[in-house]
Amino acid sequence: MDASSRLDEEREFFDRQYGEQNRTHIERFYAIATRPYFENMAELGKLAAGKSVLEFGCGDTPDLGITLAEAGGRVRAFDLSSVAVERAREKARDAGVEIDFQVMNGERLQYGDDEFDIVCGHGVIHHLDLTKAFPEIARVLKPDGVAGFVEPWGHNPVINWYRNRTDDFRTTDEHPLVRSDVELARRSFGTVEASHSNVMTLPAIPLTMTQRYGEGTGVFRRTLSALEKADEFVCSRSRALGNMGWTVRLVLRQPI
Repeated sequence: MDASSRLDEEREFFDRQYGEQNRTHIERFYAIATRPYFENMAELGKLAAGKSVLEFGCGDTPDLGITLAEAGGRVRAFDLSSVAVERAREKARDAGVEIDFQVMNGERLQYGDDEFDIVCGHGVIHHLDLTKAFPEIARVLKPDGVAGFVEPWGHNPVINWYRNRTDDFRTTDEHPLVRSDVELARRSFGTVEASHSNVMTLPAIPLTMTQRYGEGTGVFRRTLSALEKADEFVCSRSRALGNMGWTVRLVLRQPI
């Protein structure tokens, strides 16, 4: 499949996903994996005041861009899906923040060189051809800027088994990041930090059946809180166990 056909297929897929809202019955499982996303928001939020920010692949819920706009950032955002962009505009208006949204392909950004202090995204670059996306992120990032992404990680066989059985909710060419993708990032950035999460939180998945996404029961919240503390301890001290996690946070600096 050529690049144009792949792009058209992905745009149609995401327009349908966002239009039909047909992921809601599996979204509750992601409640066990929220810690690295909130940490990414918090760390970038400390840097955002007065800075130019790009939310990369905002989807229809631009929580990251809204958070950084509320922290004083000058935020722009894009997504491949026009349906997602329209919904994202509505949510930004409801939140009372100003964000410039565009429909755009993340492998071919329509921004100038050295344009952003911060480039960030949640669950987006694993949909892309990273041989194109990483150089584009580096191109638009200022020399002293920082990029922060949280993405699915692909070295746990149990999680991969689950992914292979939910392929109706995935594009044909998306893939969780793996070690070779981290090495690929080093071609575009002088500093690449990868921290893994969500191996010890996996036992909380059965409890997600007792709650709606984002509205956990008291038992769920207490259990998840304890498991998150264990997860942080284990992943920071054991590379092997961290490598079995569900997510990875990439912090990229010194664009080449």
